[in-house]
Amino acid sequence: MNAKTKSHSKNPPGGEHRPDYAVPPGATIAEALEERGMSQRDLAARLGIQDTVLSDLIHGRRPITPETARGLELVLRIPMAFWLRAEARFREHKARIEETEKYRQWASWAQKFPLREMMKLGWLRAIETKQTAARVKALLSFLGVASPEAWDDSYDRMQIAYRKTRAFPIDENHLGAWLRHGENEALEMDIPAYSRTAFLILMKQMREWSAGSGDIPLEKIQKACADCGVALVYTPALPKSRAAGATRWVSAGRPLIQLSLRGKTDDHFWFTLFHEAAHVLEHGHKQTFVGLDDSEDQKEIEANRWAADHLIPPAAWSGFLTGKQFSPSAILNFAKSQRIAPGIVVGRLQREGKLANSACNKLKKTVTFPSAAKSREHLAYAA
Repeated sequence: MNAKTKSHSKNPPGGEHRPDYAVPPGATIAEALEERGMSQRDLAARLGIQDTVLSDLIHGRRPITPETARGLELVLRIPMAFWLRAEARFREHKARIEETEKYRQWASWAQKFPLREMMKLGWLRAIETKQTAARVKALLSFLGVASPEAWDDSYDRMQIAYRKTRAFPIDENHLGAWLRHGENEALEMDIPAYSRTAFLILMKQMREWSAGSGDIPLEKIQKACADCGVALVYTPALPKSRAAGATRWVSAGRPLIQLSLRGKTDDHFWFTLFHEAAHVLEHGHKQTFVGLDDSEDQKEIEANRWAADHLIPPAAWSGFLTGKQFSPSAILNFAKSQRIAPGIVVGRLQREGKLANSACNKLKKTVTFPSAAKSREHLAYAA
């Protein structure tokens, strides 16, 4: 192994030699032998080791152990601490070179993720295009895994419940990255233990918040959920993630609801929030539920029904449909009687085919991300 070395003094200041950069410690052994006019065979004999073993030490093929470092201190009078430190730095330097090469080999895997979009959102710090290894390392750090294989295993263990469709295929890497960012956000939250009773009471109260004037109180809703022990995070969708929302349990039994605000209107927001809340309240802790518009999973259907019935009680909805009056004024009056946003009524009429998708949309509110919910700088990952 060829390596540049710094000259070594017989009496280094402070009793230790501190190289400017990592070098194979054996290079210093060879240099010390030359300074002393000692042969490798003589040093091997003084150390009580075979000539081949010393040759391996000099060329970096064999590590310097504490026992060898003790012998070198006695024979060459260069402190044991120097040899052990130099060995550690050399092995780390070598490992970094091997690590960089491995990251380069994983470049094609990393390209399956929407890296540019993730950088724009601040999930990954901007990295120059030429820095392939740095990008791969940053992605692995963001995903919290050591290798592509570990990521595949981690994704499989999420036990994601959704129906794969040919009409609107999901890119699992886009979805996985979106889910991971929500988890990173949730783990940063300092919230109390989950209380099912408190969260159920909150959901009964929250439907009336929808009727308030002005923008939807996203931050107020987030804090109220946190007070019940539920981590609610707003995460912008990635191009092929398709998810409107997701629910899973992370970090010692903490429920996480993740919303992409897909749809950008209040009817989508409230229905998705209540849908995901149903998973928290009614379904198991081991599965990851991803809300898609065309899902046929039984638990997704149950969550849809729960959300619809809790936003608008079945008896009230049945009575409204009987009247067959779906004009803007009729919708406004019904929404007022139920103390909910008129957009919720419009959205349900459209989903059930009672109203054209283009009708009465002026009664809906637009939803935008609160500044505090956008990706935070401390959650951006870089090499």
